[in-house]
Amino acid sequence: MKRLLIICLIVMSSISSEAQNNSPLLSESVDRSLPINHHYDAAYFKVDNDYIITVQNAKANSLLQFYKQQRYTQLAESALADAQGHLTIKLTNPPNFVMNVKSSNKNTDGGNKVQYFNKMEFNLQNLTIDKTGNQLKIRWKAATNPEENITYRLVRSNKGGDFIIVKEFIPSPTENWEDFEYATTLNHYGVYKLEVVKNESTVRYQSDNLFYDQYASDYSIYPSPASSELHIDFMNSMIDWAHYQLINSNGQVVDKGSLENRYNTISVRDLSQGNYVLILTEENGKQTTQIITRGK
Repeated sequence: MKRLLIICLIVMSSISSEAQNNSPLLSESVDRSLPINHHYDAAYFKVDNDYIITVQNAKANSLLQFYKQQRYTQLAESALADAQGHLTIKLTNPPNFVMNVKSSNKNTDGGNKVQYFNKMEFNLQNLTIDKTGNQLKIRWKAATNPEENITYRLVRSNKGGDFIIVKEFIPSPTENWEDFEYATTLNHYGVYKLEVVKNESTVRYQSDNLFYDQYASDYSIYPSPASSELHIDFMNSMIDWAHYQLINSNGQVVDKGSLENRYNTISVRDLSQGNYVLILTEENGKQTTQIITRGK
């Protein structure tokens, strides 16, 4: 009986160790120290193929120069410091060093607080944007350290205004990969970003702008086909007025009027089904023409 119990424990330990080694958050062991003489907030994560370490320190620029002078080869050209005191280090391989900072929290590592970068806060992969017609989908895959209070959120800016939160995603309490998706119907102009946030306030990572290709023109005209209403949004901030005409297949003007707002709606409820030419004329005489369809 005792022998059987020992065998079971060995097997369970082996399974647990193997599962841990397969975690997408684990890195290689570290064996090198980078000293910092002031308090800092450091993070370690991965985005696609880059291993990223960020350090918030009041002397980020001098810290960066110190690292370069000491010839920490992994830093090289991948480290950048900004005026706000953030040092960002991008690596193509897992780091082989630790952060060593003066702290009142003394421990056995020489009297300093030591942060080992052997487990990431999160691992973010495959951020994609897919637009089919007026349907937008933003997808990504992530593994999240459940001990770090990480959330994912999408923010949007309309017409170049401030970014606002449109949806927040709370990951499962596991280190396994998860698929995330945000789907919406496009009825306005906007730019999205994905943010990774710790403790509901600290932005660890922010993606580049995610644009709608649909809105590369001066106007956003939707939906098509239209059943009752047609929306015409001014996408160019220099446009604040336009005259519109709807012309049927016989060349007759079936509707006309003025558009005086950033977001405009005209009724097509009384039009027959079929295709129409929409002509938009600005004050300077510039015209934009688009085929629209009156559906069922």
